[in-house]
Amino acid sequence: GELYTLCIMEDQDRTESPAREQLLKMEGELESFKLHVIRLENELASSKEIIQSARDEKLDLLASVCALNQRIEQLTRLNRQLEYEKDLSSRLNGDSEEALDNLQLRVLKAETSLTAAERDMMNSSIKFRRWKR
Repeated sequence: GELYTLCIMEDQDRTESPAREQLLKMEGELESFKLHVIRLENELASSKEIIQSARDEKLDLLASVCALNQRIEQLTRLNRQLEYEKDLSSRLNGDSEEALDNLQLRVLKAETSLTAAERDMMNSSIKFRRWKR
C-alpha cells in the first residue's frame, strides 16, 4: 500500500513538474508583455506631446507670418504716401532742396523698414516650410 502511494506521488511530481515549469515560463512571458505595453504607452504619450508641441509651433509661426504681413502692408502704404509727398514737394518747392532731402530720407527709411519686414517674412516662411516637412 505504501509503495503504491509513493509510486503515485512520484508519478504525480513528474507530471506536475513540467506543467509547473511551463506555467512559470508563461507567467514570465506575461510579465514581459506587460512591461512592453507600459513602454509602448509611454512612447505614445511622448509622441502625443511632440505632436502637440509641433502644432503649437505651427500656430506661432502662422501668427508671426500674419503680423509680418500686416506690417508689410502698413509700410507699403507709408512708402506710397511718402513717395506722393516727395513728388508733391518737388513740384511745389523746386528750390527747397532741404525739404526734398528730408523727404528722400523718410522714403529711404520707409523702404529700409519695408525690406527688413519682407526679409523677416521670408525667413518665417522658410522656417514654416522646413517645419512642414
